[in-house]
Amino acid sequence: MGTQQNMRQEFKTVKDIDTFLEQIGKFGMKLSDEQSAALTSRRKELEAAEKSDSETPLYSAMKAQSKFPITEEFDSCVRRTVDKLLADGSDSDHPGLLLGNIQCGKTNTFENIIALAFDKGIEVCVIFTKGTKTLASQTLARAKADFAFARKTDVIDDRMKVVITDIMNLRHRGVSTIDTNDDHCRQIIICKKETKNLESLINLYENISSNLRTERTLIVDDEADFASRVYRGSGLNTDLAKISEQIDYFRKLPQDCRYLQVTATPYSLYLQPDGTILKPDGGKALPFRPQFTELVPTHSRYIGGKQYFEESKDENSMYSHLFVPVSGKCLEVLSKRNVGYLKKTYRSEQLKGLSKAICGYIMATAIRSLQSEREGKLYRSSCLIHIQVNKSGHEWERELVGKMIDDIRKVILDKNGFDIWLDQIMEASYDDFKASIEKGHAAGLLGENAIVPEYDEVVAKMRALMENDLQVCVVNSDNEVNSLLDENGQLELSRAVNIFVGGSILDRGITVGNMLCFFYGRNPRKIQMDTALQHARMYGARSLEDMSVTRFFTTEGIHYALGKIYELDNMLREQFTTKNSKGDIAPSAAVIIGYEPGIKPCAKNKIKLSDTSVVKPHSRVLPVGFQIGDKKDVAPVVAEIDALVQSVPGFGSGKEFMMDADVAKKILGLIETTYVYDSKNENAALSWDSREMAALIDRSLSGVDDGKLWCLYRDGRQIGRRKQTGAFLDTPDAGNTDGAPARKLATDRPALILLREEGDKDQGWSGTPFYWPILVTPSTFATGIYAHADPKEMVESDFDDVEIKELTKNIPPKDILRLNIEQKYLVNIYLGIKKTEYRLLEPQTAGRYIEMNSKGGEPKLAKGVKRENIDAGLFSLNNGKFPFIMKDFKYLLLYVPFKKDYQLLVRLKEGDERVSAVATKMEDWDVIHDEFGDSEEVEIDNEFCWTLKFRIAEVLGPKRPDLDKWRREHPEEFEEQRRMEEVKESEEEEAENQ
Repeated sequence: MGTQQNMRQEFKTVKDIDTFLEQIGKFGMKLSDEQSAALTSRRKELEAAEKSDSETPLYSAMKAQSKFPITEEFDSCVRRTVDKLLADGSDSDHPGLLLGNIQCGKTNTFENIIALAFDKGIEVCVIFTKGTKTLASQTLARAKADFAFARKTDVIDDRMKVVITDIMNLRHRGVSTIDTNDDHCRQIIICKKETKNLESLINLYENISSNLRTERTLIVDDEADFASRVYRGSGLNTDLAKISEQIDYFRKLPQDCRYLQVTATPYSLYLQPDGTILKPDGGKALPFRPQFTELVPTHSRYIGGKQYFEESKDENSMYSHLFVPVSGKCLEVLSKRNVGYLKKTYRSEQLKGLSKAICGYIMATAIRSLQSEREGKLYRSSCLIHIQVNKSGHEWERELVGKMIDDIRKVILDKNGFDIWLDQIMEASYDDFKASIEKGHAAGLLGENAIVPEYDEVVAKMRALMENDLQVCVVNSDNEVNSLLDENGQLELSRAVNIFVGGSILDRGITVGNMLCFFYGRNPRKIQMDTALQHARMYGARSLEDMSVTRFFTTEGIHYALGKIYELDNMLREQFTTKNSKGDIAPSAAVIIGYEPGIKPCAKNKIKLSDTSVVKPHSRVLPVGFQIGDKKDVAPVVAEIDALVQSVPGFGSGKEFMMDADVAKKILGLIETTYVYDSKNENAALSWDSREMAALIDRSLSGVDDGKLWCLYRDGRQIGRRKQTGAFLDTPDAGNTDGAPARKLATDRPALILLREEGDKDQGWSGTPFYWPILVTPSTFATGIYAHADPKEMVESDFDDVEIKELTKNIPPKDILRLNIEQKYLVNIYLGIKKTEYRLLEPQTAGRYIEMNSKGGEPKLAKGVKRENIDAGLFSLNNGKFPFIMKDFKYLLLYVPFKKDYQLLVRLKEGDERVSAVATKMEDWDVIHDEFGDSEEVEIDNEFCWTLKFRIAEVLGPKRPDLDKWRREHPEEFEEQRRMEEVKESEEEEAENQ
């Protein structure tokens, strides 16, 4: 006895274990720690197995060994999801979505779904994980641990046998015969979303174990908005990216395949087109928009946006202390190396936000340690610093944080030390923690041991922690992450105080336990909802005692944006909990994603083929371009609509009345059946799906209890199908008699205008009456974006006109650098006024201009430059010589975003004159505080950046007759502008030489 395997062979029931323990007790024998742990683990497996029922043995066993209470809500979620996945007509073309919050227990939920699906006939489950070694190995370990009770046996009738393997372990040997021939054995295959892994999976199904294609298969796509649907190219050359294409190909291989998407950030999935996508090679991409959504219930210990952005607004709440503002300058200093800041770390005014975070975090850990000691427990915590993606930037952050900790440590460890400035920071942190803990007690959130220790006791504990129980780690590669993970897949807390510095690797799937401090500074020009939410590692199962001393450090601007994202995400989820007048959850054929200036749902390449619409307050939404079907088919439907409308209380021609939403949606569905589309008549792409308007009605009525909307009925209308220009008419409603009254009524609920048109042939119709609906959203409507049911046609890209294609057809793509540019500068370049284009070298965009190493993402160094001889990162002065290798672009393709007519191809000068890099010293000032509390303004050395100069030799086109005409007609103005530009460039050259 001793190993877990031996335990399985020796003990077949819980009673066997009890008998064994009785026997060794009689003889006074003791088990080793290893034997005791193995026996406990085996007992759990057997208890779970014995609690299973005959119909759903795997699912009932999974529930029995759950670490969390299985609520009725959780059980219903699992059962509904499996029922919908296995329903007739469901397949991989109609995926379902399991939607959870960040770190809310999605993995536990989908594992239970897998268990129940196995019980109900699924034979193989393929789990796609995010494309990192960390998450793949973490998913494999988690699945093996949670399905440990169902390890394979030789018993033929044993229905609880699950074999779990990573695809890379199967790529050569395949699935063994005993596994696939055993009717009761189930397979789970873990596959990382990476090209080689997916190639191996496809090869397994096609060649090595082709019998798998006949097995009923469930695909669980974890983090389904990541890599599973991405597009590449543009215009008619738009196609699925490699990984997306492989996934699309694989899900066609099993004869019976069901698909479950899992994520907390579903925006790109809901904005997918629902129709089949035609690919450039003539093939088809299957629909990918979720056909149903199930929400993962949140458990009682979950902390998320509600606490950070809703309850925090209450001054009496413990959570009102969560957010601590940081200056943008502090983030800027952390974003680029400047050794001048190493001299006066915590004394720097610019770094005050970081000083407060480091001191506050160590103090918070000291407080929680003292509280835990009262319960006889040790305590370990974490702090996460997430500022940027660039790895060299992480090294700078670690260096700066490490130096700050060293400087603070020297003062704190010196019991006779004297530093008024540091004392002020620490005392302010202590007062803040004391206030939040007291509010927590007042609200009944905290236990009796969550006291506020005396200040001197806290400082003494900080001294002990800083002396020998603190570490700062960089986490920015798979290898490093794997070495830092504990057995539960969380970042291992090997010290009492653990500060983790990292970037994007610390988002999806990575759990950071006992995180008391989150210092966040990712601030792109336009924030993506999915990316920002996945960065929110402070969400999840958190103890309330921890939350009383947890702090979130970021700028006011980022905090505001994250709060808006929380609001938009909440509005999305409400669409799946809003019930109609019958008490059913409202259908959501068109899911509305919240919209806010400066915030976008996801990256553009995830929804490139989607035809989306933005709907605002008082938007008019209506079908356009349709034709009416044959009279014999349409007339009975119109008569049915007439009867429905006339049965509504308050009906009257020319009057406004209230209508039940269910009646309105039924009418819209009937109207849709009267419309026809014909590709020969160029209206097929305008096909209308009435469910989209129905979804907008549901969204508009989310805050209305009676489920009614306004209806404006108008009959006897005779309006043409097309405008005088030949375009399809899109304004059938008259402004004064229809639009104005509708907008007046549409305040807290929408207004539906029903126009009963005569449909005469001389007006372009088929000669039979029909209805034309227009929905006006209420003035209170929260702006949102949704994708239409049919995919966007593959049309020419905005920047691919005929002349540009002709100019570039013989130029290798690698020789052309595409840059967006303001319209006025593009015009000046075309006219020959401006001869140089500039770009600042920044971490986010550096890879466009200079060569980067494939491993680590570091810039490639120029010949003769050694990394140890220069400062790290893109802000290395290197004695004024540019230390990196520039990409060899010979042309610039300049374009003004969203303006097709404004694009320009230019040839750059030859040789050394083509591109140069200029180091520009930036003036930077700081206020430094001394130990007596006095301050002094000083200049910080070593602050500079590199600017790239692209020198233009000639403009190649396209030709702009309007600008050529202006140049001829305004020679004096042209010469003056050209002269001023020459003077400017001359002055810049002189400054560079100095």
